[in-house]
Amino acid sequence: MNKQMVVILMLIISCASSLSWEITSADRVDSMSVFQNEDGILEVYIECGMGIGSISLDFEEPVKGDSIRITLMYDSLHSYSFCESLILEFTGGRDMDLWIIDHSMIDLREDGSVSLPVEEGIMMLRIGWIDFYRG
Repeated sequence: MNKQMVVILMLIISCASSLSWEITSADRVDSMSVFQNEDGILEVYIECGMGIGSISLDFEEPVKGDSIRITLMYDSLHSYSFCESLILEFTGGRDMDLWIIDHSMIDLREDGSVSLPVEEGIMMLRIGWIDFYRG
């Protein structure tokens, strides 16, 4: 393999997110994805057509960062706009303390997302949500 190819492969590997996680429980989740963006923000994208659900994730290694962006969608074209309840629970890397962020009546951005501050080193993450639509 030539030197140029090695350098290109090293750049690709160093830029790729290497999150390793598993879903430990999911309730009414149609699909989801998790990655860490180039700014270090943990991105969690969830599709839930029912408008109410929860998901729990365990990470193999602590996820470094100071915020998480959660995007809630009914399907790939329709985002949530408001949550009656949004609960985020997570454990940190070193101390494994349980942190809970509980929001009631929260407006979401136009794309269905909300960004929340978190402690560094997330090892376990639970998200629960209830939209405001009941028709």
